Amino acid sequence: MIQNRAPVRDEITHRAYALYLMRGCGHGGDIEDWVKATKELTDELNVSVVTDDSREAVSNRADLRYAWPE
Repeated sequence: MIQNRAPVRDEITHRAYALYLMRGCGHGGDIEDWVKATKELTDELNVSVVTDDSREAVSNRADLRYAWPE
């Protein structure tokens, strides 16, 4: 299955904030967090062939969801 969708701003914001929390809330890494979040989400959304290895990689990155405060 091929999905071609770019991540929306809210998705990137949440992922970037989770990355910020995971690195200890240090200042000065906001751009890197944003770029990394964008790349991770884009990669996840545009997987053309899902294999067991890629599912595991996506699952490992999905753990970032739990860093988001509720």
